[in-house]
Formats: sequence, structure tokens, C-alpha cells
Amino acid sequence: MKNLLQTIVFLLIAAASFAQAPQGFKYQAVARNSDTSPMPNQDLGIRATILMGDQAGIPVYSERHTSTTNSLGVFHLNIGEGNTINGNFSAIEWGANDYFLKIDMDAAGGTQYQNIGVTQLLSVPYAMYATKAGSVEGDNDTDSQNEIQTLSYDPATQQLSLSNGGSVTLPTSTTYAPGSGITLNGNTISADDVSATNELQQLSLSGNSLSLSNGGGSVSLSGFTPVWNKSGSNAYFNSGNIGIKTSSPNTILHVNGTGVDNNGVTAVVRIVSGNGAQNLLMDGNEIDATADDLYLNNNTAENVILANGGGKVGIGTSNPGVYALRINHPTEGLGLTRTSTNNTWELRTALDNDLDLYYNGSYQGNFVDGSGQYVANSDRRLKKDFEPMTDVLSKVMKLEAMKYHFLKESDEDLKSLGFMAQDVAPYFPELAYLNKRDDGSEYYVMNYAALSVVAVAAVQEQQQIIEGQQKGIADMRQELADLKAIIEKLVSATASK
Repeated sequence: MKNLLQTIVFLLIAAASFAQAPQGFKYQAVARNSDTSPMPNQDLGIRATILMGDQAGIPVYSERHTSTTNSLGVFHLNIGEGNTINGNFSAIEWGANDYFLKIDMDAAGGTQYQNIGVTQLLSVPYAMYATKAGSVEGDNDTDSQNEIQTLSYDPATQQLSLSNGGSVTLPTSTTYAPGSGITLNGNTISADDVSATNELQQLSLSGNSLSLSNGGGSVSLSGFTPVWNKSGSNAYFNSGNIGIKTSSPNTILHVNGTGVDNNGVTAVVRIVSGNGAQNLLMDGNEIDATADDLYLNNNTAENVILANGGGKVGIGTSNPGVYALRINHPTEGLGLTRTSTNNTWELRTALDNDLDLYYNGSYQGNFVDGSGQYVANSDRRLKKDFEPMTDVLSKVMKLEAMKYHFLKESDEDLKSLGFMAQDVAPYFPELAYLNKRDDGSEYYVMNYAALSVVAVAAVQEQQQIIEGQQKGIADMRQELADLKAIIEKLVSATASK
């Protein structure tokens, strides 16, 4: 698809000729590649949509076509005669608004449509507007040439005439007399309805009796039990199941059948918004929103539960496998956002297979895929306010390492190793501090990872002490060696005397 359809250029070159205004109009176009070369002998999938108002208007009708280009890349469509997706082509009020034709195409012949463009319909389909002239009621137009005409007769000339419509001369040997309901007044012939049996009748319901006025008779509805009940403007049904395209519904609402959504996907139920812009489609185990986001929302602040029967949930995948929740993501992964602050922590799988941790879009660290160890972001370029640590060893010597159980653990559980945060806080407040949580609780916490930094600093201080002591010992050894040499000289001198 990427190689085949980078850019499609359409040239609308057709008009339509209407003898009796068929319900459709012709569309001819040339399909071209991005290098403007035609696409010959290519099977195309086309979706044609009529938009009302403007280029982003309300879709009042859409249909699907399949067409094959000729050797020059030309293809033809009869708009209005395709497979209907939505709306009624014959119900479009062409003279009541501006209309636009939107063409979407899949160059592979499928339903993965790409929008090609939108063109305003100017005169081609409006020939169909003329078909409504014969059904216009009243005479509200300003055309003086289509007025209601009067039939008249002139005995002097034996002519029967229509005003604005010509005349004929009647034979002189025939005597004409008006029949029942026909009157002749001078040169004017008129007709009256003198029958009392062909009047408009009124249908009325009184109790269980349904009757027609003017002697039209009545029927009793006493044996008729309506399935639906009415309460004001509402209709309701309190017992049994309702079936659509099935005579044996086994649930409260049982819909059996298939349709096609705007992308060529089968659907059983379609729910359309008031302006026709959004469609919610349901088909078996699939729910599809064709023109907007799909919301699962509970306005009563209760729970929205997915897969409560032991099934799995897949996001970005139709195969969650063994996982209760599996998320397949291209770049960004799982985000957790606090509503009141709009701050977000995010977990994503990196290209090197590590598990990365982000805060408000900034990288914080990651878990290494091989060992599972966490490595934190520690780049010098991200830091400021540098200050060396001093007098670390003496503080470390005041800490007491202990073994202990947490209160929730049993005596049989292995004891943990660590420090009491309250003991560490006076010496290293950066490691141990009081942490207040959302539920109002306050507990001291301990940053054991940073304790390794304290240990390194303490070892460095201790090493400085050791190196000083080693130098002192070396100096003392040198002094002892010097004293030994002096003593040996004194002994030797004394012995020689």
C-alpha cells in the first residue's frame, strides 16, 4: 500500500444526462501514483459519501463501490447505485442545501480507505431535483407560464379553449349539453363534485370501537391485546423478550443479522448520534466507534469491569495470551496520571528490552532486562548545587544495624536486615524522613539505595585514617631503625676499649 498509493490524483471529468432523472449520477476519475503515472488495470475499493453543508459537513449518504481501472488508469462510478452503507440516496433534498462529494479509496481493493478529497456538487445531481416538480403542491412559484388554466366554450365559434393553452373547434352538427355535475355558464364550463359518497373520511377510536366517518363502518378491538403499552410519549414492554430478525429471542433484546459499517466491517447494531457524525457498531463480540473515540464511562462513579469472568484483556492486541492485562504499544506505554495534579508516571518497554520509567515525559531510570536491577538516572548534566559529604564515618559509627520482623509478619518468616529510620534521620536526613501519604498516615521511610553512597564516603574517610596511621607506623619504624643503628655503634665502641 505504501509503495502503491503515496498520492492519488483524481480528475473529475464527467457530467450526467437525464431523460427521466435516474437516481444517480456518473463519476469518472483517473487514479495516479505519486509520480503522476496512471494506475492501469487496478482493482479499487471506493467509498463515496455525500456531505451536507460544507466540506466537513454532516454525512447524509455513503456507499461502497468496487471498480477496475482501464489501461489508462480511468475508472467509472454510478454514484447512488453502489452498496449502501448509510442513508437513503433518493431522500436527499438536493435543492435545500449545498452538497459535497467525498471520495475515499483503497488501491488494494479492500476497505482500508484513505481520503482522496472532497468536491462540491454543482449541477450534476441537481437534475434529479427536477423530478420533484410534478409533486409540488400549490402554486407558490413566480413563473407565469405554468399557472392553472381555465377551460371555456364559445358557442358562436364552436371553440373549446384552455387559457394560455390553445383551442379546438367542435363539430357544428352536434348539440352539447352539460352532464351531471357539469355547468355551462356563458362561455365557461365548470365541474362540481356532487357525490356524497367519495368525501374524505375521518378515522376515530372510541373505547374499543375503531370507526370511519360518513358511514364507513366500524370494527371492535375488544379482542385485540397490544404488545406495547404507552405512557405519555413513551412506549414500553414489560414481559417476554424482543427479537429483531429472529422469532425466538432468548434474551431481553435479541438481534440477529449482519450489516456493514463505514470501513466494510460487519455489524449487527448501529447507533448513530443526533448529527450523524458518530456511529457505534456492535457485532457479536466487537464494539466499534467509526468516527470518534470509544468511551466506557460510568457517570455514577461506580465500577467499570472488564473480563470479570476470568477472561483476559488486550490493549493494542487481539491476543493477550496468558496475561490478565496485556498492552502492546508502539512508543508510549502505560501511564498513571493523578487527576488533581495532572502528573504522570509511565512504564514503557524500551528497544533494548529494558523497562523504562518516565515522569511527565522525562526519563528517570530503568530495570535491566537481564538481571532485573534498577538503575537510576544520575547524569551530572541533570544536577546542580554540588556539596561534598564530610564527617561521615563518625555518623555511620553511631548507627546500629539490626535484624527484625515487620508487624504483619509471623515469627516463622525470615527477619529483615536494616536500620531504624528514626535513628538514621538525625545524622542523614536525606536518607530517612517522615513521609505523609494520601490517606493521612505518616511513617518514616528509608532510602537504602542511597545508603551505599554513605558507605563509600565512610570507607574513604576510614581509608584516609588508615593511610595516616600507616605513615605514622612507617615513621616510627624508621626512628627505631635509627635508634638501633646508634645503639649498635655505641656497643661496638665500648667493646673496642
